[in-house]
Amino acid sequence: MQQTILLYREILIVKAKKITWVRWSSEEVRLLKRLFRKGKAREIAERTGRPLTAVREKAYSMGLKTRECRQWLAEELTLLKKLYPGESLQSIADKLGRSKSVVGHKARTIGLRKIKPPVYW
Repeated sequence: MQQTILLYREILIVKAKKITWVRWSSEEVRLLKRLFRKGKAREIAERTGRPLTAVREKAYSMGLKTRECRQWLAEELTLLKKLYPGESLQSIADKLGRSKSVVGHKARTIGLRKIKPPVYW
């Protein structure tokens, strides 16, 4: 809620402004449908002049999601099991076309562990 602050006889008074709602135009809705799925909520907010929260609220009310949940294929799991012990998460993520955090989470859920180099004294 936007607020106006007034000083009156050295007493701080906060007066709330009336919030006005503006309907989404058909162009804005098309832009939302096209860009929100790609994770570009900030860009939509900048181009439409709306707050980021309003963009997200509208998208969720329309049933839009930022990313689709991709199932892991058997070939991807085999490659993950083969590469995980010796390679970095980022290189595995690049090869699989997935994010680093998703690869790390999947490796932990299926019980994979990194090989630690021996410690020499």
